[in-house]
Amino acid sequence: MESLYQKLMEYSNSDYYPFHMPGHKRQACFNNMTKMSEMFSLDITEIEGFDNLHQPEGILRQAQERVSTLYGSEESFLLVNGSTCGILAAISAIAELGKKVIVARNCHKAVYNAIHLNRLEAVYIWPDYLEEYDIQGSIRVSQIEKALEENADIAGIILTSPTYDGIVSDVRDICKAAHKYQIPVIVDEAHGAHFSFHEDFPESAVTQGADIVINSTHKTLPALTQTALLHVQGKRIDRTRLKDYLAIYQTSSPSYLLMASIDAAMEWVEKEGVEGFEPLFTYRRKFEEGCKELKHIKIMPWEKGINDPGKLIISVKNARISGMQLYQMLWKDYQIQMEMAAPGYVLGILTPMDKEEGIDRLVKALGDVDGKIESNSSEETGGQENEIKVKIPLYHDLARPHCRMLLWEAYSKPKKWECLESATGKICGKVVNLYPPGIPILVPGEEIEQVHINQIKEALAKEMKVQGLTEDKKICTICM
Repeated sequence: MESLYQKLMEYSNSDYYPFHMPGHKRQACFNNMTKMSEMFSLDITEIEGFDNLHQPEGILRQAQERVSTLYGSEESFLLVNGSTCGILAAISAIAELGKKVIVARNCHKAVYNAIHLNRLEAVYIWPDYLEEYDIQGSIRVSQIEKALEENADIAGIILTSPTYDGIVSDVRDICKAAHKYQIPVIVDEAHGAHFSFHEDFPESAVTQGADIVINSTHKTLPALTQTALLHVQGKRIDRTRLKDYLAIYQTSSPSYLLMASIDAAMEWVEKEGVEGFEPLFTYRRKFEEGCKELKHIKIMPWEKGINDPGKLIISVKNARISGMQLYQMLWKDYQIQMEMAAPGYVLGILTPMDKEEGIDRLVKALGDVDGKIESNSSEETGGQENEIKVKIPLYHDLARPHCRMLLWEAYSKPKKWECLESATGKICGKVVNLYPPGIPILVPGEEIEQVHINQIKEALAKEMKVQGLTEDKKICTICM
């Protein structure tokens, strides 16, 4: 089967003159950027022979069928607006005005945007808290069953599995519980695009019975940023409605470069198969083996079926250093760019594209830092002041707010910005979240309590990225 990339190359090398968008006409507009030349020469729009993403009948349809075959789904769709557009379309497809959705509170902010746009009522399920590593855990089936028993008019269930930290929930049993009521389950599996391709990964939600599953191909597979997939199964989803919303939330000018990168990633999976993912497991084992002598820094172990081996949780929760300090040290002193820092840990992402050299560098760097922490501790016992602070607030053990009005209602109310100190008891008017990964501290319509103010201040003090505040750290409240 001809790949999309091959067809783009064929067209680029042909004598066709491009009287069509885009405006650069496939020319190398930047003479000093040679690596950009091929990109511009391949960038096209919907022209003869290249199909249309919103009504695929040719090569794009073949690309989507390839995805469907590889993942074992009934139907799959290419996404060029990231997993975000897939989440928005999925929730919109099941939404009915006035209905409720059961939502894992650790869902991505796109879920909250979809609830707002579709005027839904959220019934929140809070994930378990893994105190040892200061991360959020899984959603339990019993929580879903309880929510189903206590609430009528449920339009669907929305989960994130795996989490940003690689923790998975029991999607199969959750789906069984939901399907007894004929309620669809949407799984944001953005960080698990690789799960389907090796038996030692956690099982994909696609094969566990989820009705819609969204994957970010760019997160763990060799595809360009902003590329994703949506898989749909069964009869609980109106597929015509789903396709209509995909057309709404996706650009009408989809990038062929992005779509070609998805197709190229799928071709890589086809050719490499299970063997292509073996380096990831080799590197994971080498990483854990290399870190086993660390005294203060702790590595969350990989447990088959429980968490993703591609997520490196490097905990400093009980060490004399913060996650942000470790993150900065790795970046400045060792030229290692990690994925994210939280007060109690640093997160790294491992894929089959990594190199052994990178693992060696990270292991050595952590060993060096671990030794420095030990010397600091020794200095303190000798009476000298330790520069590394001990207190680390719990990042993921977020307080559960009281809902004063529905999210979509709050969006429509007049708002004002005020200092954090004067916001206690007021109603939040804008999502306040820690990013990454985008999990909210407060959602519009929820009461701002002192505990939330304290959490925001602690996050700011630890140089965490708090979204939803002004530059001078004011918070949005509802005018009452």
